[in-house]
Amino acid sequence: MSDAGIITCAFGRRQYLEMAVDLALSVKFSSQLPVAVVSDTGGCSYFRKFYSCAFDQIILDNTIDEVSGSERFVRAKIAAIKHSPYRKSLFFDADVVCVRDVSALFDLIKAESFIVLGRLHHSLETCKDIVHNGVPVTQLFEHFGLSSYTHCFNCAFFFDNPGARRLVRAMEEGDRTWRPCFAPIGDNLYDEVLLGLVGPTASLTYYEGVDRLYQTQDPRFRWSDSFLFVHSSPMRLKEAANVVMYVLKNRRRFNLRGVDAIYWAEHLLARRAVVLGRGRRFAAVVSVVREWIQR
Repeated sequence: MSDAGIITCAFGRRQYLEMAVDLALSVKFSSQLPVAVVSDTGGCSYFRKFYSCAFDQIILDNTIDEVSGSERFVRAKIAAIKHSPYRKSLFFDADVVCVRDVSALFDLIKAESFIVLGRLHHSLETCKDIVHNGVPVTQLFEHFGLSSYTHCFNCAFFFDNPGARRLVRAMEEGDRTWRPCFAPIGDNLYDEVLLGLVGPTASLTYYEGVDRLYQTQDPRFRWSDSFLFVHSSPMRLKEAANVVMYVLKNRRRFNLRGVDAIYWAEHLLARRAVVLGRGRRFAAVVSVVREWIQR
């Protein structure tokens, strides 16, 4: 077992598999850290066929194939935590890229710790107008009679082996407990919401890298000279264009197919339609990317 490394998960649509590749390439360009990916049957076959060079380990978890809907996201996140081959792990979502060496983040991991990017613990009084992963938090309090809810930013978390085992047990038990009761709220028991439900009793540690207001984000996680990694969610137009160009350059450095990075442009702009717009701005960024690819 390696001492420290990066773990991610990706499954389903090709664009998410391609983004996991871009995460791995960004890690390898900026550091010497190993990268492992957890996926379903189709994803593992795709990675082994086209991109085995990007990953140090490709790990199959069959339980991801057995479910559908929001439960696949929960299973994949649990599988990534459970199967990480490292004593200390940095987990990143597939739609993250590392722009600098993230090795310093391992120093945050103490014995038996599981670190999330902190928001805050909500009470019923503090969660007014807060929507987490598409679910109004007040609705969770009212439906389940909660006394507290953990609001975290789930694109990244950091843990050691004992911390991982503790969190996996909490999430697996929480999924069995909460999912059968979730139907009145909808099919929205995604990994972030599940972690929010189990968080108050799961002994999580917060890394206060994110502002307590859900709509804003610390400059360290925006496109600037100071950040270590960036997630697709908060990006505005210029930041999205910068990230797309960054992953394209990485593909060229590693002699991989650059055209696949068009998935990044489409994904970023589709996710941030409210901020970016889907009309002329979308067409403009995609056009710039296509021109760059053809050079």
